[in-house]
Amino acid sequence: MRLPRLLAYYRAYPEFDGYSDEQCRKLLLQARLRRGDAAWVLPLLAAGGFAAAWSVVALGLVRVAAALLGLTLTGESTLLGMFLFVTPAFIVVYSWVRRSMLVRSVRRLVNRAACPFCEFSLVGLPVKINTVRCPECGEKVRLSEHGIRHEDLRPGLPYPPSSAGEWARRA
Repeated sequence: MRLPRLLAYYRAYPEFDGYSDEQCRKLLLQARLRRGDAAWVLPLLAAGGFAAAWSVVALGLVRVAAALLGLTLTGESTLLGMFLFVTPAFIVVYSWVRRSMLVRSVRRLVNRAACPFCEFSLVGLPVKINTVRCPECGEKVRLSEHGIRHEDLRPGLPYPPSSAGEWARRA
Protein backbone atom coordinates (compact mmCIF):
# COMPACT_ATOMS: atom_id res chain seq x y z
CA MET A 1 0.00 0.00 0.00
CA ARG A 2 1.29 3.43 -0.92
CA LEU A 3 0.94 6.29 1.51
CA PRO A 4 -0.45 9.62 0.32
CA ARG A 5 2.04 12.46 0.08
CA LEU A 6 1.46 16.14 0.69
CA LEU A 7 3.19 17.75 -2.28
CA ALA A 8 3.88 15.10 -4.92
CA TYR A 9 0.69 13.19 -4.12
CA TYR A 10 0.54 11.74 -7.61
CA ARG A 11 3.37 9.38 -6.66
CA ALA A 12 0.92 7.52 -4.41
CA TYR A 13 -0.96 6.25 -7.48
CA PRO A 14 0.38 3.50 -9.77
CA GLU A 15 -0.98 5.23 -12.90
CA PHE A 16 1.85 7.76 -12.61
CA ASP A 17 4.69 5.24 -12.29
CA GLY A 18 5.69 5.37 -15.96
CA TYR A 19 5.89 9.17 -16.02
CA SER A 20 8.53 11.61 -14.80
CA ASP A 21 7.63 14.32 -12.29
CA GLU A 22 7.49 16.89 -15.10
CA GLN A 23 5.10 14.73 -17.13
CA CYS A 24 2.95 14.11 -14.03
CA ARG A 25 2.66 17.84 -13.38
CA LYS A 26 1.66 18.38 -17.01
CA LEU A 27 -0.96 15.64 -16.79
CA LEU A 28 -2.37 17.24 -13.64
CA LEU A 29 -2.45 20.64 -15.35
CA GLN A 30 -4.26 19.12 -18.30
CA ALA A 31 -6.74 17.44 -15.93
CA ARG A 32 -7.34 20.77 -14.14
CA LEU A 33 -7.96 22.50 -17.47
CA ARG A 34 -10.26 19.69 -18.57
CA ARG A 35 -12.24 19.85 -15.34
CA GLY A 36 -12.49 23.63 -15.39
CA ASP A 37 -14.42 25.12 -12.49
CA ALA A 38 -15.40 21.68 -11.23
CA ALA A 39 -11.81 21.21 -10.01
CA TRP A 40 -12.44 23.68 -7.20
CA VAL A 41 -16.23 24.19 -6.97
CA LEU A 42 -17.21 20.59 -6.26
CA PRO A 43 -14.53 20.05 -3.60
CA LEU A 44 -15.49 23.38 -2.06
CA LEU A 45 -19.14 22.35 -1.87
CA ALA A 46 -18.28 18.93 -0.46
CA ALA A 47 -15.92 20.41 2.11
CA GLY A 48 -18.44 23.08 3.05
CA GLY A 49 -21.18 20.51 3.55
CA PHE A 50 -18.90 18.28 5.58
CA ALA A 51 -17.67 21.22 7.66
CA ALA A 52 -21.26 22.30 8.37
CA ALA A 53 -22.24 18.79 9.46
CA TRP A 54 -19.04 18.42 11.47
CA SER A 55 -19.67 21.76 13.19
CA VAL A 56 -23.15 20.69 14.27
CA VAL A 57 -21.76 17.44 15.70
CA ALA A 58 -18.83 19.22 17.35
CA LEU A 59 -21.08 21.89 18.85
CA GLY A 60 -23.34 19.21 20.26
CA LEU A 61 -20.39 17.32 21.73
CA VAL A 62 -18.96 20.48 23.30
CA ARG A 63 -22.32 21.43 24.81
CA VAL A 64 -22.90 17.92 26.19
CA ALA A 65 -19.38 17.73 27.62
CA ALA A 66 -19.76 21.16 29.23
CA ALA A 67 -23.13 20.21 30.71
CA LEU A 68 -21.71 16.95 32.13
CA LEU A 69 -18.81 18.81 33.71
CA GLY A 70 -21.06 21.57 35.02
CA LEU A 71 -19.32 24.30 33.02
CA THR A 72 -20.90 27.27 31.32
CA LEU A 73 -19.52 28.17 27.92
CA THR A 74 -19.17 31.69 26.61
CA GLY A 75 -19.80 32.52 22.99
CA GLU A 76 -16.11 33.16 22.31
CA SER A 77 -14.96 29.82 23.67
CA THR A 78 -17.63 28.02 21.68
CA LEU A 79 -16.59 29.82 18.48
CA LEU A 80 -12.93 29.10 19.12
CA GLY A 81 -13.69 25.42 19.66
CA MET A 82 -15.79 25.32 16.51
CA PHE A 83 -13.02 27.00 14.54
CA LEU A 84 -10.49 24.47 15.81
CA PHE A 85 -12.78 21.57 14.84
CA VAL A 86 -14.11 22.84 11.51
CA THR A 87 -11.03 24.34 9.85
CA PRO A 88 -8.91 21.14 9.76
CA ALA A 89 -11.93 19.10 8.65
CA PHE A 90 -12.64 21.56 5.84
CA ILE A 91 -9.01 21.52 4.63
CA VAL A 92 -8.76 17.72 4.72
CA VAL A 93 -12.05 17.13 2.89
CA TYR A 94 -11.34 19.80 0.27
CA SER A 95 -7.87 18.40 -0.45
CA TRP A 96 -9.06 14.80 -0.56
CA VAL A 97 -12.01 15.48 -2.90
CA ARG A 98 -9.96 17.69 -5.22
CA ARG A 99 -7.09 15.22 -5.46
CA SER A 100 -9.39 12.28 -6.10
CA MET A 101 -11.16 14.23 -8.87
CA LEU A 102 -7.87 15.20 -10.53
CA VAL A 103 -6.46 11.68 -10.32
CA ARG A 104 -9.68 10.32 -11.81
CA SER A 105 -9.36 12.81 -14.69
CA VAL A 106 -5.72 11.83 -15.23
CA ARG A 107 -6.70 8.17 -15.33
CA ARG A 108 -9.13 8.98 -18.11
CA LEU A 109 -6.50 11.01 -19.95
CA VAL A 110 -3.88 8.28 -19.69
CA ASN A 111 -6.24 5.43 -20.54
CA ARG A 112 -8.36 7.06 -23.24
CA ALA A 113 -8.60 3.85 -25.22
CA ALA A 114 -10.57 1.93 -22.61
CA CYS A 115 -13.80 0.09 -23.27
CA PRO A 116 -16.64 2.27 -21.94
CA PHE A 117 -18.48 -0.85 -20.80
CA CYS A 118 -15.81 -2.77 -18.88
CA GLU A 119 -12.76 -0.41 -18.92
CA PHE A 120 -10.56 -3.00 -20.66
CA SER A 121 -7.74 -1.46 -22.72
CA LEU A 122 -8.47 -1.36 -26.44
CA VAL A 123 -4.91 -0.39 -27.40
CA GLY A 124 -3.57 -2.38 -30.34
CA LEU A 125 -6.91 -3.74 -31.52
CA PRO A 126 -7.83 -3.51 -35.22
CA VAL A 127 -10.37 -0.85 -36.20
CA LYS A 128 -13.12 -1.89 -38.60
CA ILE A 129 -15.39 0.88 -39.90
CA ASN A 130 -14.72 3.14 -36.89
CA THR A 131 -15.63 0.27 -34.55
CA VAL A 132 -13.63 -1.97 -32.24
CA ARG A 133 -14.88 -5.12 -30.55
CA CYS A 134 -13.77 -5.40 -26.93
CA PRO A 135 -12.09 -8.76 -26.31
CA GLU A 136 -13.12 -8.70 -22.64
CA CYS A 137 -16.88 -8.06 -22.76
CA GLY A 138 -17.58 -8.54 -26.49
CA GLU A 139 -19.30 -5.17 -26.94
CA LYS A 140 -18.85 -3.19 -30.14
CA VAL A 141 -17.34 0.19 -29.31
CA ARG A 142 -18.00 2.97 -31.81
CA LEU A 143 -14.95 5.18 -31.52
CA SER A 144 -16.61 8.47 -32.46
CA GLU A 145 -19.46 7.99 -29.96
CA HIS A 146 -17.05 7.58 -27.05
CA GLY A 147 -14.45 10.19 -27.99
CA ILE A 148 -11.79 7.62 -28.88
CA ARG A 149 -9.57 8.36 -31.85
CA HIS A 150 -7.62 5.96 -34.07
CA GLU A 151 -4.38 7.44 -32.67
CA ASP A 152 -5.48 6.52 -29.13
CA LEU A 153 -5.41 2.84 -30.11
CA ARG A 154 -1.79 2.88 -31.27
CA PRO A 155 0.42 0.96 -28.82
CA GLY A 156 3.61 2.33 -27.33
CA LEU A 157 2.82 6.05 -27.11
CA PRO A 158 4.65 7.64 -24.16
CA TYR A 159 2.03 10.35 -23.51
CA PRO A 160 -1.71 10.59 -23.89
CA PRO A 161 -2.03 11.04 -27.67
CA SER A 162 -4.10 14.21 -27.62
CA SER A 163 -1.58 16.04 -25.47
CA ALA A 164 1.72 14.82 -26.96
CA GLY A 165 1.80 17.52 -29.62
CA GLU A 166 0.84 20.19 -27.11
CA TRP A 167 3.67 19.12 -24.79
CA ALA A 168 6.17 19.16 -27.66
CA ARG A 169 5.16 22.73 -28.54
CA ARG A 170 5.55 23.90 -24.94
CA ALA A 171 8.94 22.25 -24.40
